[in-house]
Amino acid sequence: MAGGWRILLAGAAALVAVDHGPAPRHLGVRRRAFVAETVRLSAPLAASFTSAPARTPTGV
Repeated sequence: MAGGWRILLAGAAALVAVDHGPAPRHLGVRRRAFVAETVRLSAPLAASFTSAPARTPTGV
């Protein structure tokens, strides 16, 4: 689950970097660096997805 979430986040960050390219560039941040830093900073959150016990749905 964490891997899929990080892939989705990387795609969203890439879309933001392309769509809002002038804004990060104005701040001196390259698009690729923005995406990489976003994914890197999400690592603790993604790790928390796998550290919690899995819950099973009731009534199935």
